[in-house]
Amino acid sequence: MELWKQSFGDTDDYIRLFFERAYRDDQTLVFKQNGRIVSALQILPYEMSYCGTTLTAGYICGVCTLSSERGKGLMSRLMIQALEEMGNHNFAIAVIIPASTSLFDLYRRFDFANAFDYSLEEIQSGNEPFQPRPDVNVVSHDILPPDAIYAYYRQKQHERQCSILHADFQFETIRQERILGGGEIWAAITNTKIAGLAFTDPVRNNTLSIREIMCDHEEIKFELVQAILDHHRLKKGTLRLPPSLPNSIPYGMAKIINKKQMIERFRTFHAPTLLPDFYNFDVISLTQTLLKYDQRQAQMNLMLD
Repeated sequence: MELWKQSFGDTDDYIRLFFERAYRDDQTLVFKQNGRIVSALQILPYEMSYCGTTLTAGYICGVCTLSSERGKGLMSRLMIQALEEMGNHNFAIAVIIPASTSLFDLYRRFDFANAFDYSLEEIQSGNEPFQPRPDVNVVSHDILPPDAIYAYYRQKQHERQCSILHADFQFETIRQERILGGGEIWAAITNTKIAGLAFTDPVRNNTLSIREIMCDHEEIKFELVQAILDHHRLKKGTLRLPPSLPNSIPYGMAKIINKKQMIERFRTFHAPTLLPDFYNFDVISLTQTLLKYDQRQAQMNLMLD
């Protein structure tokens, strides 16, 4: 916790939340000098939907080294060991979110490939006061049963062909992290059922940022966006969406760990007679091909990054 705070500058409340709900000793690798932890990373297991099934993904996070010990290769040693550990425990794929754009090149040295992008859409309120549809009620999450919110969220996640999934415990951590950091979760209700969810970041500079939105159709999306803007009396904001070409923004990287498992699943799902021999691909090319990065198919969001 001391190393984490020195490295990332997170609040005590956030650090406490992470270590209470996400941290585990057996998922953590550390480098010690004279009994003191000077470098560390964690491997959090997630499910990933892939080609009609689910696989196990290892999310590498909390990658940090004491400032006085950087540049000595400690993190490289931990990263190599982390990838070996994931191979030993039959993880299909490793994923990571670089803390800055400059780190993408660093992780490519370990054969990580760009895999998870997102797109941004500018949103704004109308010129006239917002008049909600009578059949759509937009409400804050705290008046709805958490189980109902998660059930809708998981349903929408599974509709995506290739996506990092959140189990119920992980989703509850994300929900608490949103609220703790000043964000919000909103739901659109139609016929007493949830028809849309939106996750917001804290409002900054009079601009709303909606980090994730999932809806049954475009009309619900419009109602959600306008209702949230109206609640905050804001005129503009940004909406984060699944990636679309040509204007996708790099977010996360991936490296296939279990080639056989990933290749066989891909070949089973697609027409095998039309596919190349994937075993001749280098790791970066294989990762991007099997995750269909050319189509920006893989998705990852609301991680503890």
